[in-house]
Amino acid sequence: PPVAIKEGGIIKAGFDETIDKLRHAKTEGKDWLAKLEEEDRERTGIKNLKIKYNKVFGYYYEVTNSYQSMVRRIISASRRLPMRNVIPTPG
Repeated sequence: PPVAIKEGGIIKAGFDETIDKLRHAKTEGKDWLAKLEEEDRERTGIKNLKIKYNKVFGYYYEVTNSYQSMVRRIISASRRLPMRNVIPTPG
């Protein structure tokens, strides 16, 4: 066992399912986001769709102005992440 708590490894894998899920999310989170970004890029047809992060908005979609007309597909299909660089269109 580790000497200090901050070294980790105090709780053995498999001891608690919730802890295992949190541990997995911590280590595999970037892969999950990359997969989500690729799936949404394919689903919407927006080639330069990106998932970004900052401390104010958290995670959000980013698209260039040239794809503004296609943004409604993302909004109607998924409310998973907020949008940035999107000008709302009437109607």
